Amino acid sequence: MSFKELIKNLENLRIEEENKQGFCYLIDKHYASIDAVETFNGQVKKRQVHWICEQRTHGYALILLNGVTGHEGWYIDKHFIETLSQETDCKFFTACLGCSRYPKLELDLSQMKEVVMQLHSQFN
Repeated sequence: MSFKELIKNLENLRIEEENKQGFCYLIDKHYASIDAVETFNGQVKKRQVHWICEQRTHGYALILLNGVTGHEGWYIDKHFIETLSQETDCKFFTACLGCSRYPKLELDLSQMKEVVMQLHSQFN
């Protein structure tokens, strides 16, 4: 069984189990994570952001499970790889710019690059 098939089978089992329960226990599961900094109303806190890789309509996507808006995700394609590769002076990847409703969320750029490059080599 290839790595791609294994991931797909695990994803199907996860979906099946969560459909039975009706929800997902994030704390009870062990997801990979990236170090992050969240800023809201001038207060800064460090935290871990959990992620998964899902097969979507247009390919594989990196999805944040506990981001700030619930909609942070990026397709792992050549444009995203190029964008990350061009970032050399920064220490953070901005996942959410923040506004009055949502905090600013910045991910550790080196960890983000490592995760994306590994996923890109596996699925593309």
